[in-house]
Amino acid sequence: MPEPKNILEYDDMPKGLPPERKLYDG
Repeated sequence: MPEPKNILEYDDMPKGLPPERKLYDG
């Protein structure tokens, strides 16, 4: 799957999680 453009904002999140989970969990 494509990486989110704002990956740097979620750099503290585990990279094993999909972008959707990063947005919701964040």
